[in-house]
Amino acid sequence: LLGLANLLVSATGYGFLVSGPRERGALGLSIATAGVAAFNLILILVIATTSQPNVRDELYAGVSWRSFVTELTSLPHLLFLLVGVPNLNIPVSRAILPVFASLTEIAKVIMFLMALRAIARNARDSLRAKHCMNALIANAIGSGGLIVVGLLFGLILAAVRTERGAAQAVFGLFSLVLLLTIAALVVWTTMVTKAVKDGIDYRRD
Repeated sequence: LLGLANLLVSATGYGFLVSGPRERGALGLSIATAGVAAFNLILILVIATTSQPNVRDELYAGVSWRSFVTELTSLPHLLFLLVGVPNLNIPVSRAILPVFASLTEIAKVIMFLMALRAIARNARDSLRAKHCMNALIANAIGSGGLIVVGLLFGLILAAVRTERGAAQAVFGLFSLVLLLTIAALVVWTTMVTKAVKDGIDYRRD
């Protein structure tokens, strides 16, 4: 429910973002960010309300609430299963939407930080603009790291899946690493966003 609320409330935030500064590419980046965010929201709504099994092999009859929190785990999970269980046959129809949602979520955050950096530069705040760039690089590296983690744990699963209880332990550790990495990126991005917001003077000249 909190994830769904975040998606809906953020839509208002993207509206304010578009109505912000227009110089230094801020307007174009803001519009692009809002467009990617809208596409991502549509994908998540479709994924969350489908009645077919998803890439994590979960079958649900109502709503997949996990999808409202994040779909960043879909691509690493897919690679984890494909490498760890080579004989597993995952239909393309089950994987394509979650993978697209995962990629658009990454693009949304990166473009948002680019727009935020442009806004900070319009405010002549080079320090916070630098923080935005650092957070952008961290998100790009972290997103790539999630893919590497999926491949690495997939190889570990392939090596130990015949051992009793080993596969479950590997899956549990893999899920923990994914969630902690995503949480760290979200916290960092939120702190940078708050810093930029607090550094803007909203008074008219």
